[in-house]
Amino acid sequence: MELPIPEKIQKLWDLWSLRGCIMLSLLLQIILVLFASSRQRCKNSFLLILIWAAYLLADWVAAVSIGLITQEQTRSCDDHKDGKYDHDIYAFWASFLLLHLGGPDTITSFALEDNEFWLRHLFGLVLQVMAAGYSFYLTLPNNKLWPPTLLIFFVGIIKYTERTRAFYLASLERFGRTALRKPDPGPDYEEVSTNYFSKLLQIPIQGDSKANQSGVGSSSRLDPYIELNRITLIACDELGLLKAAHILFGRFKGLIVGFFLTSKDRKSCREYFMKIDDHKCAFRVVEYELSLLFQVLHTKVVVVRQRVGYILRFISLSSILSATIAYLLTEKKGFKRIEIILSYSLLIGAMVLDTISVIKLIFSDWILVVLNHTWKREFLDKLKIMRFSSSYKVTEDLQEFIFKNLKEKSKKANTFKEATEACIERGGLALKQSIGQDFASYIKLKWSISEFQYTESILLWHIATELCNEDAKISNNDNYKSKSKILSEYMFYLLIVQNTIFSPVLGDWHLVFQDTCAEAKRFFRKYCVSNHCDAVKKMNGVRTKFRPAAVKEGRSKSVFFDACILANQLKKLESNQRWKIMDEVWLELMSYAAINCRPIVHAQQPSWGGELITFTWLLLNHFGLGIQFSEQEDRAGMKMVAVK
Repeated sequence: MELPIPEKIQKLWDLWSLRGCIMLSLLLQIILVLFASSRQRCKNSFLLILIWAAYLLADWVAAVSIGLITQEQTRSCDDHKDGKYDHDIYAFWASFLLLHLGGPDTITSFALEDNEFWLRHLFGLVLQVMAAGYSFYLTLPNNKLWPPTLLIFFVGIIKYTERTRAFYLASLERFGRTALRKPDPGPDYEEVSTNYFSKLLQIPIQGDSKANQSGVGSSSRLDPYIELNRITLIACDELGLLKAAHILFGRFKGLIVGFFLTSKDRKSCREYFMKIDDHKCAFRVVEYELSLLFQVLHTKVVVVRQRVGYILRFISLSSILSATIAYLLTEKKGFKRIEIILSYSLLIGAMVLDTISVIKLIFSDWILVVLNHTWKREFLDKLKIMRFSSSYKVTEDLQEFIFKNLKEKSKKANTFKEATEACIERGGLALKQSIGQDFASYIKLKWSISEFQYTESILLWHIATELCNEDAKISNNDNYKSKSKILSEYMFYLLIVQNTIFSPVLGDWHLVFQDTCAEAKRFFRKYCVSNHCDAVKKMNGVRTKFRPAAVKEGRSKSVFFDACILANQLKKLESNQRWKIMDEVWLELMSYAAINCRPIVHAQQPSWGGELITFTWLLLNHFGLGIQFSEQEDRAGMKMVAVK
């Protein structure tokens, strides 16, 4: 039994269901064009949800609208209704919906996983083109609007094809292939063997031996690293830094898909970054690289920034303009007023949105240079620690500290072995170096790193840092606490909100955290602590002669009282030394997480506003401190071994 639907509601639905869907489709396109690119520079939850909802609804609404059009046209033909002009305008709208399915240039995928479904989008392209083409076919041969309809239909095919190709090129398999160098079979074996044998017999070799060993894979093109080292570093020249970012991105994008880089990559990039004295330059290069990564993975940049792409973009804009003129000159007699207005809205919207989209996409990098106001600068100015907390400014002091510390570490890691050893440190090396000759203090503090899992150490040091920070507030000593405070809360935020970053080293984190929370609650209830200030004072007053692990016999994973012990030990140190130790330990803890995080997780961060840990990861690799470098050294000569 069907529920009765009032006649007025039925008529209203018949009149506005299709028109409403088309207007909604246009509105969603406007939202995506205006706000999609802003997710690089904003971590606002409301804006991200708006973009996500618009992205998901856009395809669904456009596809449903095409279905409603073909359904209405087919039903009218079967019932022999006189709806000729409606059919013409419906076919015109169907072409626009195909264009909407192509989406704006500023967003193709919302998440990396969307790119992996490029084959599904290819199938959708075929079906939707057939549906829109069928709608147009039903209006022939007397369609008054066939010129503008055909033009928009052609543009829609271009747009949808571009989007599908962008999905394909951004899929990890295809993206990984672009990171491979050109095939190189190496030197000709027979020729090299002959030369080697001639050397043994001391027979002169005609021609240049180096030329003979050049191999088929040699290229006359300029080595990108030669060009990189020619780029000026004077006064952080923005154009030069952008060029450097383009070169480095081309070489280091293989990190995202787990490729190993060559010793030449490590050596050349390390040399470039070691020449940089200003931390601002280094951070800006990394910022540009992450911006390029976002554009390649989530926009049509790869498709548009080709010769064919520029030609198709010109054809698309010209076709939309021609369709507008053709529609303007077409006799409108027989069309409803609302249909005429809606058609003009679609035409104007297509022109404006396509123009904005092209400008934002093609000139995006150069706008960064001219305006010097990018998502990366905004990101570095504010780091959202928690959704309900205040924003912390990532100061110039913190940026300089990170840069100089990593640069100094790179100076001491000339070989692959030394670089690998530096990467596996998770606070111990920083603790040892920052303490210096005070070996007794090192012995007292090293337990907080060596006797705990990585995530346990983070929680332990986070609580201890908070206690030391509150103690510094009382004594009005705030010369050093800012860096360790920000890094401490940032790492704790990542563990709570985005612990997928730590998945390779997460260990028993959830158990440790819940046991620590349980012990903290019991402690505060016992002493009737009701506010933060009293809690800190009570914890600072804890005096214990025995480590919790010795008396609890392994029953609990809590690090609550271990943190109190660590805080008391740190407070016994001289103020400057204490904050120096905490700053460097926290940076090493963050560096360890950055290096051990899966590359694909780092690749996801630019589309969510970016993370400091991703900047650190890329900076570490540029300083040659990553673990994705091949140990095989490039050799000028060749080793020959006789086969017995």
